Amino acid sequence: MEKLLAAAISGIISIHAAQAWGNDVEGQWGPTIGWNIIPIHSVLTPQGHVLSFGTDKAGNQMGGLYYDLWDPAKGTGPDAHQLLPNHSPTDLFCAAQVVLPATGEVMMSGGDNNAGGIAANPNTTLFDGALKTMTDGGVKMAFPRWYPTNTTLPDGDVLVQGGSAVGVDGPGIITPEVYNREKGWRSLFGATSQLAYDNGFNEWWYPRSWVLSNGQIFNLSGPAMFFIEHEGDGAIQMAGTFKGDNKGATSTALMYRPDRILQVGGGAPSDLQKHIDGSNKATKLSFVPESEASERLKVVTEPAAPMNYKRHWATSTMLPDGRVLVTGGAHRNNLLDGEGPALHAELWDPDSDSWRVLAAEQHARLYHSTAILLPDATVLSGGGGSPGPWVNGKELRNFNAQIFKPPYLFDGEALAPRPTYAVGTQSLTYGGTLGLSYESAKPIARVTLLKTGAVTHSFNNDQWFLELGFTATAPNELEIALPDNSRLATPGFYMLFLIDDAGVPSKARIFHFAPPDTQPDEQDLIIDGGFEYPTLSEDGSGEWRDFSAGTTFGAWTVESGSISLHLNSHRGLGKGASGLQHLDLNGHAPGEASQVLKGLTIGRRYKVDFSYARHDYAGQGLALGISIAEHKQRIAVTNAGSDHWLRGTLEFEASAAEERLVFSGLGGRDCCGVLLDDISVTPSASGGVENSKTPGEY
Repeated sequence: MEKLLAAAISGIISIHAAQAWGNDVEGQWGPTIGWNIIPIHSVLTPQGHVLSFGTDKAGNQMGGLYYDLWDPAKGTGPDAHQLLPNHSPTDLFCAAQVVLPATGEVMMSGGDNNAGGIAANPNTTLFDGALKTMTDGGVKMAFPRWYPTNTTLPDGDVLVQGGSAVGVDGPGIITPEVYNREKGWRSLFGATSQLAYDNGFNEWWYPRSWVLSNGQIFNLSGPAMFFIEHEGDGAIQMAGTFKGDNKGATSTALMYRPDRILQVGGGAPSDLQKHIDGSNKATKLSFVPESEASERLKVVTEPAAPMNYKRHWATSTMLPDGRVLVTGGAHRNNLLDGEGPALHAELWDPDSDSWRVLAAEQHARLYHSTAILLPDATVLSGGGGSPGPWVNGKELRNFNAQIFKPPYLFDGEALAPRPTYAVGTQSLTYGGTLGLSYESAKPIARVTLLKTGAVTHSFNNDQWFLELGFTATAPNELEIALPDNSRLATPGFYMLFLIDDAGVPSKARIFHFAPPDTQPDEQDLIIDGGFEYPTLSEDGSGEWRDFSAGTTFGAWTVESGSISLHLNSHRGLGKGASGLQHLDLNGHAPGEASQVLKGLTIGRRYKVDFSYARHDYAGQGLALGISIAEHKQRIAVTNAGSDHWLRGTLEFEASAAEERLVFSGLGGRDCCGVLLDDISVTPSASGGVENSKTPGEY
């Protein structure tokens, strides 16, 4: 099939392909990766995995049978994928998907009513990324929906709109609904609208929907523009007609800055209009107050520079540097004729309103293809087909993907050095700050926050980008200002990138904004309490790395003796409490690791939580020492890390704004001793010293 497709598209690639630029200009596509199914739907989970679904193993429209879970940390081979059975009763082909902010589950609404069909179902399906299971959610929508859109709301609920009960011909479902994980579904009868979810231009096909900075919900569905109110019974306000031909289900759109949307490509109402030329036009939509005294926003449209290629079914992806990557699509709607598929990616710069043609991928990414940003700042592009165009009697079905390295990852032809960072918490608080330590060959110029994606049918319905302010609090330490409220960053899971002054981004860690009514009152004061930095698998150190007295690693200092940073997979001799790494406070010359806690309130009590165990080869008679301010504690350590870890707690009263926290490994051998992981320091609600373990361990 690949040879047939290559022959079919040869000679129709634009003259851009003949120009040879460097990787730092065009970027670089990796080799083709095999995929177990066609990734019609792709979701980045809070665990950093990519969940994809939509077809069976033969590429048929039976997403109720299987789903694929890819772990990027394990590479791109077959062992990095798990093809798992869907134990729910739902065929998920052409459903909607979103990550639930409170639980981290992937929630899917609707889809097919039977394998291979296009009638809809009203089901709610949940995927648990920790258990890797797909189950029925136990509640049903009021209306079956095929081709709906899920949107995360500022309170953590999910708005579902559009879709049809009977498949591609419509009519559309004209009443939105709201999902709450604890309460189920409620219908917004006050927002019922034939005009908003009409059949004339298939406005009900995956409506494009965004949360604005004042909490209004804006929709662009074909030519229909409108605002949705989701409180109570709901309401709807039409906001005019989108005039350009770059609209419809085959277009792509994203919010590239708060209250700023890019709408590009498309031009056909659905996948049925095969010979309508795709559009290369782009439009910027911005939102301004209705009047000087009004808090409500209205939409204003203006032309943007056009793309170099006309594209039906392209996908737009927000990058960490704030630019927009567009991949895939074709001149003709899900066909290879005319000017053919758009194999070259394009990069839009909002500051200059200009497009740059980038390197070409190998395969045509048409209808049912997806693209999604990964935590390492690359983009996964895959799928297409079911149905796809026919070439010499065979249908295009792309059981494959490629990974794109954008130009910002290169210095000339070689990969550029990247910043790295360590942080002690994954929980973020609206209006708060985040402290971290970093290493970088160049100064840090920017910090950006991007939401984990959930994409299908050319629209990533949970994409988000924010530029964050920050200050340097010490050499190689930053304090980052977080968004003030959940209207500026809807609850959920986000990737945080540091970008150096050459424009090179770090790899991201995934953080969590809980819904506002579940926000933690205080933040963790420790930095890298999970000992995830430096990352051993990335720095060539092997399974462990030793540090001697007087040296530092991230925010930690070795006070005496020696310590070792271990991968949790290190021969099964420790495993680690969580994450990827843990610390070994090696034996006879006691290993001591410390960190200075900053921002303490004098006289306030704080709680130190930590996980501990002994190395399997360390022998017996081990103890863990903890000291801070005037408080000291010694805990006997008898549990083997390969078997189970225990959790301990120490409380102390701060006598200064800065205090040094020290952990000491007592006993053991030169190679191995007390193991330590998952340290946190938070304000305490009660006094006293306690430990959550069995009596007799002290």
